Amino acid sequence: MPAPRFHILLLAVSLAAVPAAARSEAVRVPGTPVVMEPPPGFKAETKFPGFGKAEDMASIMVSALPVAADKVRPGLTSAALAAKGTPLLGQEAVTVDGQSTTLYRVSQQAAGREFRKWILLLDAEESALLIVGTFPASSEQALSGPIRAALLSTRLVAPAADPLEGMPFRVQPSSRLRLATRVGNTLLFTETGQVTVGAENPLLVVGAAISDVAIPDLEAFARARAARTDQVRGLSGLSGRALEVDGLAGYELVGQAADKASGAPLRFYQLVLHDGTTYYLAQGMVGAARAEFVEEFRQVATSFDR
Repeated sequence: MPAPRFHILLLAVSLAAVPAAARSEAVRVPGTPVVMEPPPGFKAETKFPGFGKAEDMASIMVSALPVAADKVRPGLTSAALAAKGTPLLGQEAVTVDGQSTTLYRVSQQAAGREFRKWILLLDAEESALLIVGTFPASSEQALSGPIRAALLSTRLVAPAADPLEGMPFRVQPSSRLRLATRVGNTLLFTETGQVTVGAENPLLVVGAAISDVAIPDLEAFARARAARTDQVRGLSGLSGRALEVDGLAGYELVGQAADKASGAPLRFYQLVLHDGTTYYLAQGMVGAARAEFVEEFRQVATSFDR
């Protein structure tokens, strides 16, 4: 997920007839340094930084990653993309806002459908910018060109003073957990305020789902979601409770696990909140010897408000 725990940083970079001659006014994407001319008919999104056209299942998502672009580029090779189930269909050298870079075209299967993606990687002052345009393969003739043109229209400006600009929620740091970075609409909290190496170090990730999700049984959904956590294995001893936060139904889980990479024993924390259409997720992991951080995870997660 490259940089330490880079796989965590990509939690927010997951899948979510236009006249080619038409043009839109340039719009700044809140929470990012990106200004772009979105394709006609695309609207600014609130669930993630970028634009979407729901009726066409199409989107453009901007993710600012707290690493240099050179750390991300190895993940965009043909072999690396194929390993992720997103085969590379082509690439081309482009110049965007005076910066020489590469535009990638990939394919991905999701929800029983085939999608196409344009991927643009740019270097900003303190981060890499990953801009991904996604659309159904069946709509390639109508959407590929306008989405490609939108990505190539990107300009970089000074980011807003508020690092949480455009976030659909807010949470407060605790006395021992500090905001380390933001990736899209996902926040990472650590003890030092930096994303650090070592499974023993506390890490809390708080984010919003990027699409609507029906959840008829919140406890069952929360337990299934915990079981799908990529960074851990061997979840056990899960204890749960229902609670309410900011007027939303929630379900909290606490248990044991092992770090997937090293096998080190961990304490695991999760809170799922559901607003009737979509959900918000907080997941915390820390070395078993530092189990007191579970209460810090809880303090940050339950400070949630919209």
